[in-house]
Amino acid sequence: MDTEAITSAQNPLIKRIRSIKTRKGRQRERAFWVEGLAHVLEAVQAGWEVECVVRAPDLLRSDEVIDCLNDLTVEERLVSADVFERISDRDGPVGLGAIVRTRDLSLGGLEVNGSSLIIVLIEPQDPGNLGTILRTAYCAGSSGVVLVGTSADLYDSRAVRASMGALFRLPVAREARVDGFIEWCKNQSLSLIGTSARGTASYREVDYQLPAGIVMGNEQKGIPDEVKAACTQLVSIPMQGTLRSLNLSAATAVVLYEAAHRAGVLPAGQAGLTP
Repeated sequence: MDTEAITSAQNPLIKRIRSIKTRKGRQRERAFWVEGLAHVLEAVQAGWEVECVVRAPDLLRSDEVIDCLNDLTVEERLVSADVFERISDRDGPVGLGAIVRTRDLSLGGLEVNGSSLIIVLIEPQDPGNLGTILRTAYCAGSSGVVLVGTSADLYDSRAVRASMGALFRLPVAREARVDGFIEWCKNQSLSLIGTSARGTASYREVDYQLPAGIVMGNEQKGIPDEVKAACTQLVSIPMQGTLRSLNLSAATAVVLYEAAHRAGVLPAGQAGLTP
């Protein structure tokens, strides 16, 4: 460990962190920035490749946390509080972050078996929605997430933060082509249940036979016609009042928990607490 703290925003390491906070920089460097104690430790414990941990001693003073970091076999770089605040996305940063290598998982690398319950997102555009859905999928016992088409960046800091560490625990595969995704589903005998305001049945009325994929459409456009045609069922969420839809992450949570419960992925009585 270099014990001399970095005090200049022009330091090469700081410039690199700023670079990978952009989508173009992340794609070029194949790395992303993770901030916060829980997120950094989750990345390490889940076996992701962490290039280095960045700590601001004047911000992170907990002896317990420092002892925990000392147990990690990861390079640590110290920075001044001012420098860390400049690279942080947060108000009142805790003074801990890390550079983590990205992972690229194709559909061929996503395991599907008889108990698989997968979330399929068609071109989600909001990083916060994406991260929240990862968190929900992990907590509900989903076996993976598939991103189809051009989607929000999985490694955007807003997605990473909203996932609350689920990003490091849940496999996320990407497929650029809709027809490629549909062909993969056929090869895997994966039944698709799509969500639509024009669905022919309530999400509570269908049989969620596994392996299955819950298909959620783009925030504005919904599910494209060719994917609807590939679905065995289109379901809707009953709505009251004048509003026609829920937020994407909220709608995903509603349908996924029903599917997980009905399919036996989430045992009855199993409960958790929100922080």
